[in-house]
Amino acid sequence: MVVRVLPCRSDEAYIIGNLYPLYLNDLSAYSGDMPNAHGVLMPDEPDARDADAYAPLYDFWWQHPGVLRPFIIRVDEHAAGFALTSSPSLGIPHWQAEIVELFVVGACRGRGVARQALRQILPSLGGTPGQRGVRVLAGNARALGFWRAALTAEQLSCTVEEKVIEGRELALVVF
Repeated sequence: MVVRVLPCRSDEAYIIGNLYPLYLNDLSAYSGDMPNAHGVLMPDEPDARDADAYAPLYDFWWQHPGVLRPFIIRVDEHAAGFALTSSPSLGIPHWQAEIVELFVVGACRGRGVARQALRQILPSLGGTPGQRGVRVLAGNARALGFWRAALTAEQLSCTVEEKVIEGRELALVVF
């Protein structure tokens, strides 16, 4: 199994678009978000009728090169996930860099794919220790455990701060 993290070009944005509903579905277990009447998991968009409605959620990642960085995670030839990073953070003022999203499909979980992806992402992340981070939805013990173990494996110390941001209870993992 070969894991590669590759920059996602704008002409490949559809790959993240295809994976994005899977990601939101996984998050719904912790966010409590439900699909709208049309089966689209976008609680703020009751009239969204299909997956095209997700495009505005990720299209802006190609509008700020050098600040926002989208990546595709490939396992062998398969698009197995994505990562979105930002330098500086998109919403935590004192963070110099943030891993905004890191997602791998269920078939790749527990196989070291996310850790290998993280190892490939970290060198390009930037920021200094203690001023980088990732947000985890409160209650997502599996994700929080992943971040603690993966960062420790990379010899990075981390702390966790609990905060409410935009109405969501979050664990901020600072490393």
